[in-house]
Amino acid sequence: MRHTIEQPKISDTLELAKLHNQSWIETYPNDEFGISKEFIENRISNRLSKEGLERREEAIKSSLNAGTYFLRIARDESGNIVGFIDGNLKENEYWLDGLYTLKSTYGTGLGKQLWEAFLPWTKNKDILLTVASYNHRAIAFYTKLGFTKVDGSEGMFADTPMPIINMIRKAE
Repeated sequence: MRHTIEQPKISDTLELAKLHNQSWIETYPNDEFGISKEFIENRISNRLSKEGLERREEAIKSSLNAGTYFLRIARDESGNIVGFIDGNLKENEYWLDGLYTLKSTYGTGLGKQLWEAFLPWTKNKDILLTVASYNHRAIAFYTKLGFTKVDGSEGMFADTPMPIINMIRKAE
């Protein structure tokens, strides 16, 4: 399957929000930590609200100059959004905020394709990210890209029971 990586347009707002929600539902439920599908659905429901869609539109606009915010989407051969990557430059540190693809694209190389679109934006600086500590698939993927766990970075994601860790990819 061939994917196209591109800058999103305002008209992509709703489809991108729906993709983001679906990827969370496919990724984060975890019985061990008491994170149900319903919990995730409740946590992300505001993304499709008027305010949530307005925030997403602002993010798309902000990414147009790729100054301190980077956002790209992936489309499949039918033109549907099947993934995205975004990051921020915060206090002179580059953060990979999200790299999400639909479960149906796992193993296709799409994650790496999105990563390769993101990497030049970071100007070969250190890159940090936060990942659910039980998301072994993502941790393995990031490890292949050169990330390592930041010692002592264990915590919880916002107001959830979701355990997280930080990872860093040192500049080459």
